[in-house]
Amino acid sequence: MDLRIETRLEDGYTVVTPHGEIDLSTVETFREELNELIIQGRVHLLVDFDETTFLDSLAVGALIGARRKAQAFNGSVGIVCNRQRLLKLFRVTQLDRIFFITQTAQEHPQRRVQSSEPS
Repeated sequence: MDLRIETRLEDGYTVVTPHGEIDLSTVETFREELNELIIQGRVHLLVDFDETTFLDSLAVGALIGARRKAQAFNGSVGIVCNRQRLLKLFRVTQLDRIFFITQTAQEHPQRRVQSSEPS
């Protein structure tokens, strides 16, 4: 299955929306997209998994790797997700302890702090 990834800027964050499955055959596309964004200086990412139907352990590893890289550049990676199946995966793997997981991009805690600062 092909993976399509959309990105958009929203309130100083880059929202990354993968469409489809992230598994052995597509994880490299996902990993490269996240890494390229960070290299470009877009170090505050929100990954919106509402259009993602499946994640395997390689996808989880790519997400953790992106978080480490973003933090090295004083950035952050948050997760937006409403899919119960994926939320269960995040709980079981304890990713919910290291990532802010919200239902919408607007709910992301670091967003509120950033958007309330004067320009």
